[in-house]
Amino acid sequence: MAAGDDGAGLFQAGRDAELSAALDGVPMGQPALSLAAQLQRRAQSAGAPASQVDLTDTTGPAAPCAADQTDTSGPAAPCASADDAEAEAGPVSPIGAELFALVAKARAAGLDPELELRAAARAFRDRFRAWEHSSAR
Repeated sequence: MAAGDDGAGLFQAGRDAELSAALDGVPMGQPALSLAAQLQRRAQSAGAPASQVDLTDTTGPAAPCAADQTDTSGPAAPCASADDAEAEAGPVSPIGAELFALVAKARAAGLDPELELRAAARAFRDRFRAWEHSSAR
């Protein structure tokens, strides 16, 4: 330790490394719903406040993703793709922030968001098949 250093700087550096390590090893190429749930679980285990899940409060204006934009007269940021799994985070669209928040809401209710969405997809499939069969007559 340097003269006059009380160790606070070393403690903070160690704490910062510990916190960033909480997300190390999370496979960023996994399906997005599972990825969001795993990142949230890890952050919670590391002691991150629940407010960290709110992606609607960003420090700068986020450009809309082209898929989220209904007015096509202005420029839009390209949407992220699965190929961007390891890329730096870009702007978060309102829909992306809402989806991330819904994952947190499901987890807070003690539900697995992946299983809940799969159940909803199966229910939709069954409803569509019933409609399809009734329309075919």
